[in-house]
Amino acid sequence: MHLTADQTRTVVYDRWYLAELSRNEAKRKARLAPAAGEREARQSRRIDKREADPRAALAAAINAGRDSYAALSRMLGRNDGYLRRFVTDGTPIALKPDEHRRLADYFGLDERGLGVRDLWALADRRAGR
Repeated sequence: MHLTADQTRTVVYDRWYLAELSRNEAKRKARLAPAAGEREARQSRRIDKREADPRAALAAAINAGRDSYAALSRMLGRNDGYLRRFVTDGTPIALKPDEHRRLADYFGLDERGLGVRDLWALADRRAGR
């Protein structure tokens, strides 16, 4: 069987195209599948559920007291809905450390009582100390 020049070009192009498709598919799969190191790093960033949740701890402290979310937000120099949004909507993701400190001082609690995680204790627990 003898191929013309156009047919030969088509066959060569088809082989190249199929090889290119398989290379791109392999690259895509490598991008989507996390490496073992990435998977371990992602697991180490997970929140330790045994510790107090900052939102739940703050909500309990506010509901037990006589002040409103709006009054405490104004005490922090924020708009009236700031703490309400933090507790109910999760915005912002975390309060600033000085805001946590001021709220803990106001309620007469330790910062960990309002759900601030002790990162050193967490590292010691993971190291088995």
